[in-house]
Amino acid sequence: MQKSNFFFLSDEWAGIFDTAKKAEYYAVTEPTVSAFLSRKALEEMLAWLYDHDSTLKLPAKDQFNLNDLIREESFQQSWGKEFGRELIIIKNTGNNAAHKSVKIGGNEALASIKFLFRFCSNVVRTFSENPYNYVPFDESCLPTEGAGLSNKAYERLLKDAELHSLELGQRLAELSEKESEIEKMKAKLAHYEQLSQQNGVVAAPQVLSEKETRKLYVDVLLRQSGWDIEVANVQEFAVQAVDENTGEIRNLKIDYVLWGEDGKPLAVVEAKRTTEGVERGRNQGKHYADAIEKRYGQRPVIYYTNGFETFFWDDITYPPRKIFGFLNLDELTRLMV
Repeated sequence: MQKSNFFFLSDEWAGIFDTAKKAEYYAVTEPTVSAFLSRKALEEMLAWLYDHDSTLKLPAKDQFNLNDLIREESFQQSWGKEFGRELIIIKNTGNNAAHKSVKIGGNEALASIKFLFRFCSNVVRTFSENPYNYVPFDESCLPTEGAGLSNKAYERLLKDAELHSLELGQRLAELSEKESEIEKMKAKLAHYEQLSQQNGVVAAPQVLSEKETRKLYVDVLLRQSGWDIEVANVQEFAVQAVDENTGEIRNLKIDYVLWGEDGKPLAVVEAKRTTEGVERGRNQGKHYADAIEKRYGQRPVIYYTNGFETFFWDDITYPPRKIFGFLNLDELTRLMV
């Protein structure tokens, strides 16, 4: 059998192993399929976690999806602090993969696999009776060539990984209103709480640098809004602008510039390190907008992010506001009128 980084997903996690191993297998040769399967595996692991971690509260709605589980407050205050941004990248990349018009880059599929590995490894080592010794992610496990999937096989894989409303054991026990079912659930939660306390705080070694993760966060959100980030002049666009660090005009590069069909700039995107205040990104973004407007005669709107929070600023008209995605071409074009 092909060696897998997900070997630790055994016993009660065996079903998740099947999905994760497929995602791993196609990471290089079929990145779109891999990204979709990574999202599915994450959905399966989160469903397991909500059924076994007593600190997590179910979303307050009858039906919920992967996004609801990631955004739920009890998750954000626990697992989300360490893994939240990476899980959102897996989710969003998988969503993009579901749309055939969106091209998934090999680096994005690989990142999703690595983030899935990091999260699943931490969950298993937290709740196992005999936690395995951590083994770093090994890219040599990923096949680098293959015959390629036929259209029929491709469609079958995507259909098998279709996402549905989640049905968790905890919610089913509540709905059954049977005391025996509720007591079984309480006993299971108590058992896994004891294992978690027994294993203590489990280390979660990084699989990508902070800079790589921040860039992926932005890349995936831009693709989700229909932007092709591989075309010329979108990334690392050279300008002469004020450097926020020195106050001097220097040769700088804008992280991203989004262009209209008429060749004029619609938006600039500035991504700063997570450790830096998001306000610094706002100020640098304004300097870039000033330089772009001077050069092209049209003032772009400003996005700035530190990889956790993203803000939109039409600095002529409105104050900055926090957003969760980028406007698409048509929406930005209308703002220029």
